[in-house]
Amino acid sequence: MRIVIAGGSGLIGRDLTRSLLEDGHTVLWLTRNPRLSDRAVIAATPPAERTTLSPSGSGASLPGPIPVSWLAADARPEDELERYAPLDAAVNLAGTTIDGRWTPAKKRHILESRLRATDALLELLERLPAEARPRILISASAVEARLPVPPEAETGPTEAVLRERGLSFLAAVTRRWETAAGRAEALGLRTVFARFGVVFAREGGAFPRLVLPYRLFAGGPIAGGRAWVSWVHIADVVGLIRLALEDDTVAGPLHITAPNPATMEAIGRAVAARLRRPHWLPVPAFALRLALGEMSDLLIRGHRVLPEEALARGYAFRFPTVETALQDLLSPSPAGSGTPA
Repeated sequence: MRIVIAGGSGLIGRDLTRSLLEDGHTVLWLTRNPRLSDRAVIAATPPAERTTLSPSGSGASLPGPIPVSWLAADARPEDELERYAPLDAAVNLAGTTIDGRWTPAKKRHILESRLRATDALLELLERLPAEARPRILISASAVEARLPVPPEAETGPTEAVLRERGLSFLAAVTRRWETAAGRAEALGLRTVFARFGVVFAREGGAFPRLVLPYRLFAGGPIAGGRAWVSWVHIADVVGLIRLALEDDTVAGPLHITAPNPATMEAIGRAVAARLRRPHWLPVPAFALRLALGEMSDLLIRGHRVLPEEALARGYAFRFPTVETALQDLLSPSPAGSGTPA
């Protein structure tokens, strides 16, 4: 397959790219900085020879993903993509991180970065000849898209989204994001909304920050520990995206979570047991709100989501429980272990 990825240098994009390259697929990264693809693949990919298709299909060897410049004044990514036509799939992972305190400026950037990247990707695909376009668009979202959203936040002006707080804000962002991506259906693309849970990975995201207090002997219940966490190991994130790429029956929402969500208390105790550390120092809800503001809702409230679409298709999770995930992520292992082949 020939797959175009926007946001390929991020946590999920790197592991997805590695998996696809290892299976001989061609990966094209839409990027503002073409040099980034070399650095990211060197950092994320084991030293193994990669072979991807040349534009002519001759099978010439190319190292890592193929960078395609976009979102620059002089960029013409459609010309580059046409050289690799016909394309098979596009994956949209672009958008600024939600980490950090959600100031008004941060909230606006969270929303607008996702909408701008999605609009730019769809405009790019629309400029391609119909025979060159991919057959599927997988667009990132989050499990919060399941939550109820006030009508004005879903269809009103941007300010209506920004007025929402905590989980309601994130739900409104994801619903707007999915609406924007849904325009791909008018281009004849099978459209999948990859609703990610909390991704557990060694290299970044929430997991290293969750584990750090325990490494420092300062771990304990967070806001009482009752909030549910719909978590997922990075290996299964990649596996489920590949399920969507390869199974033509997958369309619409695809909930990318493990089949056994857990409470903050259960996760904390499992981390403590794995690291042989105490689980003793509580972090009250008011302290989280002082430190994180609205983002603290993700740790205080949470919600429980199951991967209904994956289970219905018989997907075999590599890491179905918190214990199996921690055994992989917290065990000494060679570089590259715990990520999908």
